[in-house]
Amino acid sequence: MKAWVLEKQASVEQHPLKWVDVPTPHAREGEIRLKVLVCGVCRTDIHIAEGDLPLHQSPVIPGHEVLGVVDEVGKNVQHFRVGDWAGVYWLHRACGRCRHCLAHRENYCPKIQCTGWDVNGGYAEYVTAPAAYALPLNGVQMSPAQIAPLMCPGISGYAAIKLTGVQPGDQLGLYGFGPTAYYALKVARHLGVETYVSTRSRRHMQLARSAGARWAANAADKGMPTKLDAAILFPPAGDLVEPVLAQVKPGGVLVMAPVSASPIRIEDYSQHLWGRDLRTLYHLNRSDAEGFFGMVGRLKIELETRLFPFEQLPEALILIKHGRLEQSNAVIEVSKDAPGVRHPPSSRRAFPDVGAPHGAEPAEEPAVSGNTPPCPSSAFAPPEPLVGRRHKPARRARAAARRRHAAVEPLKLNADGSLVMLEKGCWFVCFVPGITRQWWHPFAHKRHKHVFALRSELYGLWTVFEPWWTRMVVASLRPEQASQFLRWGARGDVLLVRESIPGHSSQFRGWMNCAALTVHLLGRRYWAWTPHQLYRRLLQEPGTCRVDVSVLLNDQPANLDYARAQTVAACPACAPGAPRQPGVPKPFCLQCGRDIRPPSKRNR
Repeated sequence: MKAWVLEKQASVEQHPLKWVDVPTPHAREGEIRLKVLVCGVCRTDIHIAEGDLPLHQSPVIPGHEVLGVVDEVGKNVQHFRVGDWAGVYWLHRACGRCRHCLAHRENYCPKIQCTGWDVNGGYAEYVTAPAAYALPLNGVQMSPAQIAPLMCPGISGYAAIKLTGVQPGDQLGLYGFGPTAYYALKVARHLGVETYVSTRSRRHMQLARSAGARWAANAADKGMPTKLDAAILFPPAGDLVEPVLAQVKPGGVLVMAPVSASPIRIEDYSQHLWGRDLRTLYHLNRSDAEGFFGMVGRLKIELETRLFPFEQLPEALILIKHGRLEQSNAVIEVSKDAPGVRHPPSSRRAFPDVGAPHGAEPAEEPAVSGNTPPCPSSAFAPPEPLVGRRHKPARRARAAARRRHAAVEPLKLNADGSLVMLEKGCWFVCFVPGITRQWWHPFAHKRHKHVFALRSELYGLWTVFEPWWTRMVVASLRPEQASQFLRWGARGDVLLVRESIPGHSSQFRGWMNCAALTVHLLGRRYWAWTPHQLYRRLLQEPGTCRVDVSVLLNDQPANLDYARAQTVAACPACAPGAPRQPGVPKPFCLQCGRDIRPPSKRNR
């Protein structure tokens, strides 16, 4: 296949990208291959080509604003099939196991891989990507040239707005008005945020006003008309940081969006920085991409784009670097022929619309024929209208009922059978000894008599799923409570397992226990009756790994050595009068983690 390859970094005027033939990649397990239709040109590609960012792989194919058609699907891929529209953006892959990934912050993963920087990108005829990180775009009703810039400037603008934490009615300042700022302005307007734009270009001032900015001018000349609750700085100019901070109210936030910048100096800390947050936009994560494409259908994006032939990529890079591109975005047309394309909006998996109730997609109102309102059932249809002047009140009442029914949008389910798109969660599945001795313990594995699962959520919270014979507990935990459960899990074995959405579990049959309910939670096809049987099945799956709780909790291994403990002990302070089983070592307390061994044995 043909591709633009970067081997040595140099100025774009020296044409560091070479037009060569390279082997065509193929989709591996869990991956899809795209026949690239278009790929947007980003300033980050210029930073990589010229050496502002170090070269992580050589040779490498740049490009991270990719739109293509799936033409090859690897094993264990459920959400894509041949002919789907899909997008590839900056985030290529993350480890999925570190504390950042488990908290849905893959952009901070130490093993993050970026498209066009760590792995080959979209300036080629074909590109491969993990299906878990690719974006399904069948439901996006825009042209390919309009969709491609959404992959980087669009998602980045949305992520920058998220970092500011603005609320409806807040005052937001945008300094610089390129494509990323334009999309940020559209998102802010959608959220009900008053936006003020500072730019030196008169064309950009007009574009900002037409896009919904309340004020657009050069703040260096006229000054910002009001103090700001938050601001986003787009130019890579470090000397602008302090003047922008001076316009932000105490308690406000300044977000820096560029990937590189000149040195930053703060002369007056007390007046300009004290009481304000300074944040940076660091990579992108999946929640940013899915959140932005969930609302993109309501943003009314009208941004000019120039389409370049595939062989004219160097010219496009030079025009963008020197600011001579008259349009806002540049897109490379890689391929015009895409056999088997299933055009929007016929979609099997689409993003939920953020502006719709419960995250559901906006649904078209059903057609109304005669006097039958769009009710869910014909049993609620009103009777036929009576003719005559004396029945006008009845007709008015029926008309009002029709308007009320028409105002309620029918619910739409996505491909996962839900109102909202869910991410596949990672569960810590803990196989532990029993707390108290039961009659069936002699027939079960000595370390796997009970099983429960934990999952990390947003804002530091955890969810615990603990099934028993007669009940099932699902609750939110604080971090210190979750650590107590993990300490209990360290007495046995802890596996990190990725759930299946949509699940393929069987229906509940007969008497359920903790193992069978956990199988159902994880969406597995098979049946497990004992915790140890489930442990062996999960351990055979390729995505499952063992977890060292001592490393996870940053504790010393000696404090978590529960391998010899056969039961869970409790100290007198936590469980006074708790029954003790003779002959069984009880080194630690489950509730507080206190070492209750004799002093002579604590250093073993």
